[in-house]
Amino acid sequence: SPHLNVFALSLIVKTLVFSLVFVLYSAFLLFYMNRDLGFLHDAGRQIEQIGCRSCQ
Repeated sequence: SPHLNVFALSLIVKTLVFSLVFVLYSAFLLFYMNRDLGFLHDAGRQIEQIGCRSCQ
């Protein structure tokens, strides 16, 4: 019969738990910091205007 390596299984479980917690915490941070990060909404357009003044 095949041998189940408990340590390898525990590494997979730890990785899955970490991934789930990381995704949930990231979603919480984005929701919580939404108003603080609002200034980044137009950051791409502003950087493009700074870098390409002759393109307008």
